[in-house]
Amino acid sequence: MKTKNFKLATKLLLCALFVVSINSCCKDDDDEITTVSDNVAGSFKLLNPASGEELVATFYNCIKIYVGDTIKVDFTPNDKYKNCKFNINCEQLKKVGENLFVVPEALKSAEAHKQFYVIVGEPGEPVKFTASYNEVKEDVKYILSAEVETRLFAYGIPENLLVKYTLDISQDLAQFVIPTITFPNENGNGMKSLVVKDTDWIKSNVEHVKIYSDVNGKHHHIIEGEGKQPESGWELLEEYDYLPPYYYTLDRNYTTKNTTLTVTVSYQQKENINITEDSYEFNHKLDWDNEQRGLVINLDLTDHTVKKENVQEYIDNLVGKTDEVKLYIDRTGKIEQIYK
Repeated sequence: MKTKNFKLATKLLLCALFVVSINSCCKDDDDEITTVSDNVAGSFKLLNPASGEELVATFYNCIKIYVGDTIKVDFTPNDKYKNCKFNINCEQLKKVGENLFVVPEALKSAEAHKQFYVIVGEPGEPVKFTASYNEVKEDVKYILSAEVETRLFAYGIPENLLVKYTLDISQDLAQFVIPTITFPNENGNGMKSLVVKDTDWIKSNVEHVKIYSDVNGKHHHIIEGEGKQPESGWELLEEYDYLPPYYYTLDRNYTTKNTTLTVTVSYQQKENINITEDSYEFNHKLDWDNEQRGLVINLDLTDHTVKKENVQEYIDNLVGKTDEVKLYIDRTGKIEQIYK
């Protein structure tokens, strides 16, 4: 009996010593680890990785950017954490590198390059960047973080760009020449040409214009047939026929980007021309338009009257020249005209 009691007491003592030993070890480990927690552990800068320029919120308090653009997140830890390597994240953007993020199609705010914006509510999309560091280093447990939120006004890049080219030519000049328009394919590869025949022109009727002076000396232009009539006491000063130019339109739905596109018009003299009038009004112009360009006012005060004896010389000079419109479309679909 005594032997059994002794063995039992010994076992209990050993168990107690084991438990005390474990608790002592755990306590010692906890006492050796220090926790450092900070949720403002550094500062952010958002950069354009190509140029290195900082992206600043200016447009409606948003950073103006395009779908597919890359943002570089430059995070600077506070001095005491300068040796800690932070993990950078952003849920709203696509991560493509350690600190590089691409703007996805889902953040598109508006179609690119519109002349007028209709903003309803707060514009742009809120985007949050976070930096975190959670490590145990030299008996110190770091729980570090920082965040910054900004708004992105991310334009979509249009797949197609509709450009309308218009060739104007005076009715007098159309009697003597045949234009040929040369233009690039819509994908920017290769060129095409078309000849504008007499039947292709969109023609306007001759307008008979009368100029009157009222009792105060103010002049009034009245086009016959439009319904407006001179008032009592108005004096007829002058009347003449105005020949609106013929015009031809060419629509191109471009899909190409990052390229220069040139459209030209050359002129060929018609056969068997007859120069019978004392003078002619010669004028020609190639122009372009699309929703990006907005309103353009071209004032032409040049005298385009060509006397009978100078008509052939004028045509000979025209045949050796071209009208030209040169457009540059950048990677975002923005169109700019390149002037000679």
